[in-house]
Amino acid sequence: MIRDIGDVQGQDIDMLKWCGATALELIGQAGLGHTFNLLEAGDSAYSLAIKDFFPAFSHVIPLKAFIPFFCNLRPAVLKRKLVDWAPLASIQRLKHIVQVQDEQAQMILERKKSTLKSGHVNIVEESHDIMSILLKANAEANEQDRLSEDQLLGQMNTLILAGHETTSGALTRTFEMLAVNPAVQDRLRAELLEAPAQLTYDELHNLPYLDALCREILRLYPPFPTIQRGAIADCVVPLRYPIKGKDGKEIRDIQVRKGTLVYVAVKQANRSKETWGEDADVFRPERWLEKLPDSVLDAKTPGVYSSM
Repeated sequence: MIRDIGDVQGQDIDMLKWCGATALELIGQAGLGHTFNLLEAGDSAYSLAIKDFFPAFSHVIPLKAFIPFFCNLRPAVLKRKLVDWAPLASIQRLKHIVQVQDEQAQMILERKKSTLKSGHVNIVEESHDIMSILLKANAEANEQDRLSEDQLLGQMNTLILAGHETTSGALTRTFEMLAVNPAVQDRLRAELLEAPAQLTYDELHNLPYLDALCREILRLYPPFPTIQRGAIADCVVPLRYPIKGKDGKEIRDIQVRKGTLVYVAVKQANRSKETWGEDADVFRPERWLEKLPDSVLDAKTPGVYSSM
């Protein structure tokens, strides 16, 4: 990718396309032990299906009220027939995309299973991708604990879809912010030039400014700006910052009934001036190299990396 982009001068470069191809290739190799060859051969039917999934899915969101009814239909073949008969172009487009993804996932899975059965490759020692390790563990597990083939396919598709969109989006945003903030770009370049050309895992974690940049990108531009959760029991949710109701009274907690859908505004939480200070909306990677405000440390946001 770097070689091909470096050869282009005086032309616009579609970084979202390049980052999407790179992300899918990385996930394919690290997650599935499979190369999609996108950086050399260009788009395939599968890569286009991955790229089009979320836009296509957004067009059927208005139908989500029917999903519980649809999921409970039996036998399973009836569900497929209803999808085949659906007169909506949006549903047929999504069905085609899912078919392409499923066929590719089945091909990769069969190839991995065949390799495992052949015994020619020691998967534990020579294949370190996630699916190889999962298949090895699944084969050694008790029969009642094993994942079915449908579950394995589901794991593969989830890994690719979730990892591809989030990674490509974060990469593209990173390049954008580096382009409009040359001082940040210069500082990052200086740190990378001092690092070894072939980084080990430990050496990668000894690049503080790169880490700060990644944290700041994910804070300001989380790949999923909102997340949805459903209450499985009646509960009371305490508010970190009290609000005032229409009657002027202070509200410190909210009662949530079982079955209620709660939308968490991740992006807004990560940009809260009450938590992050007056420069909460400012792109400033250096904040992660300084002592974070007590309000950030006390917030205990449930994220595994870079706030929520």
